[in-house]
This record gives sequence, C-alpha cells and structure tokens, in this order.
Amino acid sequence: MDDVKVCPRCEAEYYAHVSECASCGVPLVAPHEAAAREALPEAEGELVCVMEGPLDKVTELSGRLKKSGFETEALKIAGAGGCSPDSGFGVFVAKNQAAAAVGKMEEFWHGLHPEMKAAQERMNAGLCPACGAALNPANPECPDCGLFLGDPSCGNVPGCGSCER
Repeated sequence: MDDVKVCPRCEAEYYAHVSECASCGVPLVAPHEAAAREALPEAEGELVCVMEGPLDKVTELSGRLKKSGFETEALKIAGAGGCSPDSGFGVFVAKNQAAAAVGKMEEFWHGLHPEMKAAQERMNAGLCPACGAALNPANPECPDCGLFLGDPSCGNVPGCGSCER
C-alpha cells in the first residue's frame, strides 16, 4: 500500500507522489497513519451548523466566511457520512455569529445568482417569480404561466408532502 496516500480529513485517496489534498489543503499521509490519527474534530460547545453539504462546498464557504471575519470551521458531522456526497460535513460558526453568517451566505449566493434575488423580491411583492404576474395567495399556481408555487395551506413546512407534484 505504499503506492497511495490518504487525506486525514476527508479520507480521499491519492497517488503516492501527491502531497496535499485537493479539497482540504492538508498534507496527505500513509493509510496506516490516517487510521491512527484522530478524525476531524466534532463540533461541540458554542458552535452551530449553518450549512451542511459536501466537503468541497463546505470548505469553500467556510473560507469565504473566514475572509469576512467570522470564526468558522468546516467540520465532519457526527454520525453522518455514508455514500451520499451531499452530506457529512458542515459549516460551523460561533453561536453568537450564526444569524450574521447566514446573512453573509445569502449575500454570497445572491452575488453568484443575482436572478434569484430578483425572483425572491417578486415573490415578496406578491408576484410570480418567473413571469411577474400578480398572484392569488389562495392559489398555489401562477394564473399566467402556471408555475406551481407550493400549497399555501401547509405554511411551506418542509416534508409535509403537499408541495410535491
């Protein structure tokens, strides 16, 4: 097994000539060293998770928040993992910075996708986010373009099943 190295954080496997993890930016180690090392620290105390996702996205967002002055860590979530690349890691910030961090993440998102901010503003004004037609709050579909906006009776509670079509 001298022909591979592994990342002690995300457990990605690399050829032996590679020295640093492309996702985490940490030095790679031999497989037997990785098993002996402690796993990425679990969140505890006053840290709260403000976003979950794959390691590359979590690492990028954590770095952006650090550059903006937040105390943040990209951490492995206890008990998470498995085969899904869309889970297992989280962006953790100090509890007293959580609301501001979420606001900053929205700012990053809107910078990348300005059309989403415009769509949200239309929705807040009672207009269809797609075509701009006036919406009837009791009707889950746009009367002009037919966009399904969810069932208003559920209060947009995730997982209630009423918004699935």
